[in-house]
Amino acid sequence: MSSPGRQVLRIGVWRVDPSLDEISREGASVKLEPRTMRLLIYLAEHAGEVVSVDQLLDHVWKDVVVTPNSVYTAVAALRRVLGDDPKEPTYIVNILRRGYRLVAAVAPWVDSPPSDSGVSAPDTSVAPVAPPLAAPRRLPWSRVLGPGIALLVILAVSFTYVLTRPPHKVMLAVLPFTNLTGDPQREYFADGMTEELISQLGSLDPDHLGVIARTSAMAYKGSPKDAAQIARELGVNYLFEGSIRGPSGRVRVTAQLIATADQTHLWAESFDREASDILKLQSEVSRTIADKIRIKLSPQTTARLIRAPSLNPQAHEAFLEGLEAENLRTRQGLEQAIVHFGRAIALE
Repeated sequence: MSSPGRQVLRIGVWRVDPSLDEISREGASVKLEPRTMRLLIYLAEHAGEVVSVDQLLDHVWKDVVVTPNSVYTAVAALRRVLGDDPKEPTYIVNILRRGYRLVAAVAPWVDSPPSDSGVSAPDTSVAPVAPPLAAPRRLPWSRVLGPGIALLVILAVSFTYVLTRPPHKVMLAVLPFTNLTGDPQREYFADGMTEELISQLGSLDPDHLGVIARTSAMAYKGSPKDAAQIARELGVNYLFEGSIRGPSGRVRVTAQLIATADQTHLWAESFDREASDILKLQSEVSRTIADKIRIKLSPQTTARLIRAPSLNPQAHEAFLEGLEAENLRTRQGLEQAIVHFGRAIALE
């Protein structure tokens, strides 16, 4: 499509006028923030393609310095205006770990042509005549009160169940960390971070927070499936995704927490830490996740997370290499794991 930003468009059922920052349908119009309109037009220019968060930051927020949170907030606001259901989107689909795709049809707006005479033809159809209303029948009191009494019984039973049922368990999946270091040999580090975070989150409050096991989560490594599909398959309320980059000696992690009910981002943050503070970073992420999904940690758990120690980075990497080898579940893998774990012990 040529120059969508300089013409009036039809996007789905909406008439989109970028020059006025306005979208309309069925006679009702909505003013968009200029940056939100730029976001919509950029998605329209790449309709059917996956547009990354970095692309949106470069093109829509190129004149300011913002975090990915600005993108998530703007997309959520645009979805609300368009009336798009994130569970079954007809406009903007969230492609997990990759970005967003506009799936609605995009075309130049063409106004409906007038009739030949310029005057609408009169409506000669005959409206159906409604039958006369029947006189209301008097119902016996027993038939009026019966359903009400039944409803009261149902409410009482439901209230009793709510008071006595076991606590609701929130389900969370930690998706495999993405290795953005540019070194495929450090894939073990991203996988090890995934496994360590799963273990730590799983130990926070098992009665109220369930964390999907590593083997199930790792099945989605490199998967093209979107957040909604993964959530349905795993039956979770929240998805955590992260990426790791940076040179040896430092750890740069980007973390995101997604509520699967509406695919909104509850939290996103970037961390830049010394490699020796990786356990402190994991503890900080775990405490933040617990806070965002309203899991109340015990004083003992909170104290344990706060006291996370520093460690020898080389020992930690050797330990993660051992985990990777152990997870191969082969004789050769186990022998390599023993070597790596032994080196980790010696270094630490």
